[in-house]
Amino acid sequence: FPLFAFASAFWLARDPRILMAMLISMGAGMLIMSGILFAEFTIIGQRGGRLSWPYGDLTPGNYLAKAGLPLFCVLVALAVSARTKIAGLAALVSLITIIASVLTGERINFILRAMAGMLAGLVHKPIWSRYALLVSVEVVAVFGVFLLKPAIGNRFVTTFIEQLPVHEASPYKRVWNGAIDAFYTSPVIGIGPDNYRLLCPTISADNPDVACHTHPHNYYLQILGETGLIG
Repeated sequence: FPLFAFASAFWLARDPRILMAMLISMGAGMLIMSGILFAEFTIIGQRGGRLSWPYGDLTPGNYLAKAGLPLFCVLVALAVSARTKIAGLAALVSLITIIASVLTGERINFILRAMAGMLAGLVHKPIWSRYALLVSVEVVAVFGVFLLKPAIGNRFVTTFIEQLPVHEASPYKRVWNGAIDAFYTSPVIGIGPDNYRLLCPTISADNPDVACHTHPHNYYLQILGETGLIG
């Protein structure tokens, strides 16, 4: 993903034709993914507070938050500064996709999109009344989802606060402990990039306070454990 970001900034986005093709493909993918997520939510609902279509895993919101983020920022910027018709369409699409992010139950991906969108609107010479209206509508829409589906609101607020890694019983602290064990195993060079998910069960086999996931849910601890002090 960092390589994609650099390639977009210094190579792909410098050609108007490639840039437009990228934005169109991002838009199509973002709308298709949102439609899939709305369909899953309507047909079978969430599983454990999360959605899983179309890949079968519990992180479909990654696509909206990563592949669709550049276009989402452009849409928000247009919604608060462009002509009325274009602004209205951009605002509608951004609203639909941000609600889809809420429905996935993926809190960090939702926060990433929400904060990035608001920042993009701020730096693009917004019409302040329109900016305030857009933010208000999206906030009301999100809280509307929380009211209609209390389980979603509970996951984003109550459960999040209860799981903060400030006590030993926190599930996130148990996952973090695995990255700390990995660091102690090889503090200088680490255990190797992407090796946490493979080696955690072996490294922390004797530590009852560790829960091994595919990643330690903390970017800095993952870098520390996998690449050591050098990384």
